[in-house]
Amino acid sequence: MASSNDIRSVVNALRTTYDGLTLVAQRECERDVQTEAAFRKQLTAVLTDRQQEAAQTAYFSGYFDWPREHSGEDVASMMDISQTTSTQHLRAAEKKLFEALFDGTQTSASP
Repeated sequence: MASSNDIRSVVNALRTTYDGLTLVAQRECERDVQTEAAFRKQLTAVLTDRQQEAAQTAYFSGYFDWPREHSGEDVASMMDISQTTSTQHLRAAEKKLFEALFDGTQTSASP
């Protein structure tokens, strides 16, 4: 829970940036604490098998390293699919990961 001093400093910073800003409401939201295992289970539940395979293949092949150990074309070849299809699966998996991480909302299992 944020203290009133924290809120006041945020509001003051916003007022400095945005002239004429008026605070109309303050709300407190409690978030459920989620274990790492529960987060993984939630993410696994929303990823299709191919999205999970694309993400794991890319991760374990060094696709996300800098410099990359393997290219997107390499990842697709490892999965025996086209690079376009591999990229679609990977991007969908990334989107769902970021939604789960930043929104904290459950996403649908659609590709």
